[in-house]
Amino acid sequence: MQNYLANLRARIHSPLRIRVGGNSMDSSTYVPDQAQMIIVTDPNADYNDVPVDFGPVFFDVLNAMADAVGEMEFMIGLSMQDPANDADVIELASAATGMLGGRLDSMLLGNEPDLYAGHGTRTNYTIQDYIPEIGQVLDDLENSPYGNLIPDPIIGGPTICCSWSAPLALDLRSQLV
Repeated sequence: MQNYLANLRARIHSPLRIRVGGNSMDSSTYVPDQAQMIIVTDPNADYNDVPVDFGPVFFDVLNAMADAVGEMEFMIGLSMQDPANDADVIELASAATGMLGGRLDSMLLGNEPDLYAGHGTRTNYTIQDYIPEIGQVLDDLENSPYGNLIPDPIIGGPTICCSWSAPLALDLRSQLV
């Protein structure tokens, strides 16, 4: 993996951006006192969504890889599967901000929330549900016990797949302001 990333990095003039997210990130949990990098929490999970617990060593590995291959920036996914209970999301955002520093390019709120209803994650979930929820999570990130977690990194979302359109998401963004 290091050779592969080094080869990519050698061919570009700006930092290599790596997205850490996806289906598994939405169902995984950051555990700040975990000594192991990753623990698979459901070995029988679908191959497309393997939930894990991950600890600070994960960020150490990201930083070590950037040190070894050349500058990298990271986009970290934050789960929107249970925005009413976003304490883990806030803790992950704090850890990513603190441990990645300037290598944190952005935080992405929710991976393909347009598929949550179809995957059985959230019943009848629509973009009209997502918009106020993202507003609440943004407020929680801004007023977290760790301070304002969104003054510098870019906040993005949703990363959508199939059911919602980008123009619809952009049209509804005014509800956040």
